[in-house]
Amino acid sequence: MAPKMFEVSFKENYAILSMKCGENRLNPKFLEDFHCALDKIERNKDVQFLITTGDGKFYSNGIDLEFLGTCTAEEKLKTINAFPLAILRLLTFPVPTIAALNGHAFAGGGILALAHDYRVMRTKRGWFCLPEVDLHLQFGKANLLLLRAKIKDPKILSDAVLMGKRFVAEEALSGGIIQKVCSAEQLLDTAVQMGKEAVEEKKFKRDFFKEFKTNLYSDIVDAFQRQISNTEESLKVISDFSLSSKL
Repeated sequence: MAPKMFEVSFKENYAILSMKCGENRLNPKFLEDFHCALDKIERNKDVQFLITTGDGKFYSNGIDLEFLGTCTAEEKLKTINAFPLAILRLLTFPVPTIAALNGHAFAGGGILALAHDYRVMRTKRGWFCLPEVDLHLQFGKANLLLLRAKIKDPKILSDAVLMGKRFVAEEALSGGIIQKVCSAEQLLDTAVQMGKEAVEEKKFKRDFFKEFKTNLYSDIVDAFQRQISNTEESLKVISDFSLSSKL
């Protein structure tokens, strides 16, 4: 039996979604199973916040460029459209979300982390990096709106987006990309504490909370929805990929 790509565990009033697929590269199968895991979490009405994390040295290394280099045009289009759907799902998820960055969060993996409400990163291993400039790959309007919303410091935004800088945990913290830094051994405990501090004694009315987030990020949500419905734009994104590049 093939190992599971995701493991969902329920603890007290929260859920942990662990990505267990090596580099956690984003391809149709990965994204399909990711949505299934989120479905399972949403069905549990006791969940008051969600933590996502990776396994080993990677949180996520972004879009699966190797897959895109060998798949059909239809599969490429499916991948390019499935990614913004996952970002939208997290951005408007009906409970607070925390990304526990156990390792590298590169390119699409970094954007995935930024779609969460909060982020904590372990020390001594892993970079946060948006290397699209080195891949000659445009972000697209929706991703840029998300980056501007989540990275407030103009210099850090320039370093991250224009220069493709690799941030260690302490640099990501001082730049406001993440909210906490801790050791690997404390990563999940720190993420849990962040969730508990955010939630306190609240009991979220999920439909309202989802709508509240959608309104908060309305320009980003609209941009992602336009991108998904615009086949020409999606095909342009595909043509921009430098498939010979590897993160």
